[in-house]
Amino acid sequence: MDTSLTRRALIGRTAAALAAAQLVACGLRGDTALTEADVAAALSRLARDLFPHDRVTDRHYAAIARGFLDRDIAVARLLVQRLSAPDRPYHHQDRAARLAGIEANITDAGVQAFRFAVLLGLYTDLSVTRTFGYQGPSFEDFGYLERGFDDLDWLPDPA
Repeated sequence: MDTSLTRRALIGRTAAALAAAQLVACGLRGDTALTEADVAAALSRLARDLFPHDRVTDRHYAAIARGFLDRDIAVARLLVQRLSAPDRPYHHQDRAARLAGIEANITDAGVQAFRFAVLLGLYTDLSVTRTFGYQGPSFEDFGYLERGFDDLDWLPDPA
C-alpha cells in the first residue's frame, strides 16, 4: 500500500475534515430518513447544479457523487441534509430552491469540498473533456502549432 501523501490528497482530506467539523458544529436537524440512494441522487444533482454542462451525461455526475459518497458517507449525508429543505430532500426541490440553497451555503466547507471533488472529477476525466473539444495534451505532438491551432471554425475569420 502506498502511504505517500500528495498535495492533492492532503487538500482533499483537510477539506473533508473541515467540512465534517463545520457541518456537525452547525447543529443540523436529526433527519435520518435519507437513504444512501437519496444521498447519491442529491449529490449527483448538486454536481450538475454546480457545474451545469448540457453535453455531460448524468453518468459522469453520478460517478463523481458515488466517489465522494464512498470516501465519507457521514460528510456526504450531512452536506445533503444541510442543503435539503425540512419537507423535501435536495434532489426533489425545484431549481430555484436548489440554487438558493447553494448560494446560501457556498462558503461552507462541505460545499467547497464537494465542489473541488466535482471540479477534479469532471475536468480530469478525458471522456468528459473530449465532449468540450479538448484534443488531449499537446506536448506529445510538439504543441498546437501544427495540430488544431487554426481550427477555430466557430469564430468569424479575422481577415
